[in-house]
Amino acid sequence: MPSCIIVGCNNRTFRKSKKQEKIEEEQKITFHAFPNNKIRRLSWCAALNIPENSVKQNAVICSMHFHSKDFDKSSLVCVKLKADAIPHVRYVDTIVYICHMCVRLHYFIIFI
Repeated sequence: MPSCIIVGCNNRTFRKSKKQEKIEEEQKITFHAFPNNKIRRLSWCAALNIPENSVKQNAVICSMHFHSKDFDKSSLVCVKLKADAIPHVRYVDTIVYICHMCVRLHYFIIFI
C-alpha cells in the first residue's frame, strides 16, 4: 500500500490520518505513479529536487502536489493526469520556529 513520496506529506492509501480524512471530505486524494517515459520522469524528479535513482518502482505522488489544471477531467472512470503535468512540492503545514533570544535582543536594542 503506497504513500506519497514527498518528504513531509503523510497522505497514504491505507490507514488515513485524521488530517487526510478531513481533506477528503472536500476533495478525494488520488495517487499517481511516476511516468515510465524517461524525459517526463526526469522532469518530475527535477521539479521535486530528488535524484532519479532514489525513486522506487512503486513510488507515487498524491494529488495534493498537482494543480487542478493538471488533471484530465474527461474520464468518468478514474482520475488521470494530463501528459504535461508536473508535480510541485506543496507544504500544507509549515512550522515556523522563532528564536526567543533573538526576539529579546531585538526588543532590547529597540527600546533601550
